[in-house]
Amino acid sequence: MRKSIRHLIEDTFLMIIILLNIFDFAGFLPGDIDYIKKIASWTLVAYLFYSLDISKILFGKSSHDINVLIIISYILLAFRKFTASVDLLAEKSMLFQRFFEFIGLHSSIIEEFTFMAGGLILLLLSVYMARKFGIRKQSLLGIIQESGKPPKQLWGMGIRSITIFIVLSSFFIVLFEYIIEWLAIVTDAPLIMLLIAGYLFYVIRRHKKYNLEKIIYKIGHFGEDFYKRFVSLFNQKKTIFIAVSGILTLHLLIDLATFILPFIIAFFKPVYFGYLDPATHQNIYALLANNLHNAAGIISKAFVILAYLLNTIGIMLLLFLPAFVWYSFFKWKKIKISAIKLGIFLCSVTALIVSPVFRMTKFSDKSIVGVDIQTSGIQNPEIAIIAALIVLALVIFLSKISFIKRCFIAFSLGIVNLMVASYAYLYFISNANYFISAITSVIQDGKYLIALQLFVFFGIVMLFYIIALAAYTGISIKEFKKIS
Repeated sequence: MRKSIRHLIEDTFLMIIILLNIFDFAGFLPGDIDYIKKIASWTLVAYLFYSLDISKILFGKSSHDINVLIIISYILLAFRKFTASVDLLAEKSMLFQRFFEFIGLHSSIIEEFTFMAGGLILLLLSVYMARKFGIRKQSLLGIIQESGKPPKQLWGMGIRSITIFIVLSSFFIVLFEYIIEWLAIVTDAPLIMLLIAGYLFYVIRRHKKYNLEKIIYKIGHFGEDFYKRFVSLFNQKKTIFIAVSGILTLHLLIDLATFILPFIIAFFKPVYFGYLDPATHQNIYALLANNLHNAAGIISKAFVILAYLLNTIGIMLLLFLPAFVWYSFFKWKKIKISAIKLGIFLCSVTALIVSPVFRMTKFSDKSIVGVDIQTSGIQNPEIAIIAALIVLALVIFLSKISFIKRCFIAFSLGIVNLMVASYAYLYFISNANYFISAITSVIQDGKYLIALQLFVFFGIVMLFYIIALAAYTGISIKEFKKIS
């Protein structure tokens, strides 16, 4: 009886969250309700991270109190992610506008206090765990440091404390903070809509009977199931680099929902678009209409439409395929590629290169970290389509020869790897600009403890992108041997 009531409560809560995300996606959600929804999502992510039992992942031993303190420190360190969006949400608020204005007015003080408190808790936890916790072999710390009881010597205790602090900081900066930003702030509504569309497509294609409870469960627990399986990769030496490379591929996949989906679905404009230049972030229909207006004749208009279509397919595939290759390696699935699929990929990428609608660059604002995908009107669509059709015909015709098809596959994987490398480079530069600017600023203000914490994060992030890119390159090379 209690179990059925608990499931009813869970399903009801999930249904409310899903409905709120649908309203958010449609643009009908007021700013104050949107903020409450984001806080609820933030709480769910924190609970999910707690349920993963991070102390067991790190040491091989569970501790409820340590898990709670780690989550509290992570939430405090990531609190600036929410205060950063208050100004834009306040403009749409109907009930809590004064509260949002208060938060916005005192955001710098709040961010400084929460960041220092989170860093201090993390440091004290590291020292405590170095003194009290033994390290088992089947744990993340057991991979990078000698397992066993806590060292008795002061030097050994200090080294272990520093190691634990760096590992906890790494978990925060390359995993928890990204998950918070992606699933609870930036792409929650687009991801919910993609999951709904994907599941309904599966139901229709497989001719399955579906009920509301099952749909709610599948959608609500998608992130949780994947997240738990993904984090488990950090427990073994042979899988830790798979996990690191997977985080990098998630960067591209998330940007598919962050940028491309709003460009395609014109009525959906996420909150973060308020920070971006509207002239370089127009939806493709506005750009298409302008190009069609300037095109003379039906044939020219057809070239324009085809160029936009191929551009959209090309950018979507380039953002999706790195995660697909990684997932296939993770699941040990053999990839089969037909000549038509190969041709569609290469011809769409050709159109994207010859006459691009989408362009990747770093953000001009150093306070924003990430890759900025911009849009612009198409130029010379006729050349792009002719080149794309030539590539399509050559690939389909020459792929009948197995050796040449393997060459096309290798070339396609090379393009995908180049896309991943470009993303890693842009994120590397963007993070470098942000951290150098932030560290310089806090040092000038005499806030040396904050500067030290930021410097640790800076080193971890820079190392992460180098290792992740190398790991993904190795995975793609291994995956190439299985592709047919």
